[in-house]
Amino acid sequence: GTFKDREIMRWTPHALVEGCAIAAYAIAAETSYIYIRGEFTEPIERMEAAIKEAYAAGILGRNAMGTGKTLHVWVHRGAGAYICGEETALMNSLEGRRGNPRIKPPFPAVAGVFGQPTTINNVETLVAVPHILNNGAEWYRKFSRPDNPKSTGTKLYSVCGNIARPGNYEVAMGLSAIGVLMVYGTLDLQEIARGQGTLIRDLLPDSLGFLKTNIGRLPAWGIFLQPLAFLLFFVAAVAETKRIPFDLPEGEPELVAGYHVEYSGGKFLMFFAGEFAEIVTAAGLMTTLFFGGWQVPYLMRDGFHFPWGESWLLPHLVVVALQVVAFTLKVLFFCWLQILLRWTVPRFRYDQVMRLGWKMLLPLALVNVIVTAIVIVAVNR
Repeated sequence: GTFKDREIMRWTPHALVEGCAIAAYAIAAETSYIYIRGEFTEPIERMEAAIKEAYAAGILGRNAMGTGKTLHVWVHRGAGAYICGEETALMNSLEGRRGNPRIKPPFPAVAGVFGQPTTINNVETLVAVPHILNNGAEWYRKFSRPDNPKSTGTKLYSVCGNIARPGNYEVAMGLSAIGVLMVYGTLDLQEIARGQGTLIRDLLPDSLGFLKTNIGRLPAWGIFLQPLAFLLFFVAAVAETKRIPFDLPEGEPELVAGYHVEYSGGKFLMFFAGEFAEIVTAAGLMTTLFFGGWQVPYLMRDGFHFPWGESWLLPHLVVVALQVVAFTLKVLFFCWLQILLRWTVPRFRYDQVMRLGWKMLLPLALVNVIVTAIVIVAVNR
């Protein structure tokens, strides 16, 4: 928001006012607050001027657009605390309190600002609302990748630092794990897991007899077909948990608000329950996308069938039990691996994280997608 939202409010403030009014009307709310960090003097002036014009035009007020509905929009200046990017800390700041996160429940939708039901959203989303209503959902959907229909529309990325053309760039979403989705041809996690129940030789044409002979007996797991994608996904998943080595406090506001402070009792429990939920979710996704999900190498519905011709027949209940145990052990392994990294890897500096993300992971992800596409086209010809 420090980069992209500032530009939106500088150049298209009326779109944000309109988006707030539409969202408020849709949920039967009467008041919207636009929370802006106090240092952004120009965006604040632009937003206040746009809101004044909206009141003068009858778009806001007690009879907004002649609907009989009351819609008010106010600009609130923040004090610059980064922690107020967290929704409950933002609500405390909005109420004139210290910007500390609140314990949930109650959730904002039940008891938010001033004890009233509250919906909190970001500038970029609200600005898109008028355009979607004017042009239709299908128009906005066209900006997504055709192989990833669930990730619709566009996304603003802020690019800064020692580069030739720093700025904000709007690109289609859906780069992460695209290589895996291209290989298995589906977004359904169950179908991806089922697709890993075969052998690599079953995916290769006869013209690649050398490869079929040497690596064809391996299971068609994502880790063998997309090793680079797994590395990228794993690093991104560890970063998503926001702990070592990616836990970077930005300064005094976080320390004052309790960042890296071990709460006592229920606060500590809720804090770490959310953290470990992220770890388990990431472990489950890595297991499903790259390590066969519930699949056990060479285990079919009726037992083991090995590529060298030997078979071990088993009752179906035993097969199901082995698959459940296999999935559980894989998830536990990745949970352990993520925790182990916290104990062994030192915390990154900001410049190291930026270099890792922009100069290594992003180019490698793009290369992986391009190479995967070339290989798929070559194999299917």
